[in-house]
Order: sequence, then structure tokens, then C-alpha cells
Amino acid sequence: MKVLHKNSNVQRVSEKFITYTDTFKSSYMDEYLSCKTPKQIFMENDFNKESKGLNSQLVGGRKHIRRTD
Repeated sequence: MKVLHKNSNVQRVSEKFITYTDTFKSSYMDEYLSCKTPKQIFMENDFNKESKGLNSQLVGGRKHIRRTD
């Protein structure tokens, strides 16, 4: 969780939720629509694959970002 707190694309982190910045959400959708994979987008935006729970970040992040747009 400490690694996520330091990521400039993350607004807030709790044990259950990650809140992404509006800038990241917008950028994510642009990149996703240009055929990048969610994993590729997260990795290019400083989400470390060794960080605990990257797969849940991908799934949860993808759902959250789509819901808010």
C-alpha cells in the first residue's frame, strides 16, 4: 500500500479501495481505446508488477474507471 500512496496517479488508498486521479482515469480511457491492454497501461504509469495485488488493481481499476466516465 505504501508504494501506491507514492504513485502520482493515485488520489487515495485504503485496504479495500484505490481512488485514481481524474487525469489518470482520462488517460487510461484514451490509451485503452487505442488498443493498449490494461496491464500495459498500468505498467507504463508506474504501477509496479511486484506491488501486492496488481491483478486486483487491474480488475478493480478497470471497473472503477469505466463506471465514472
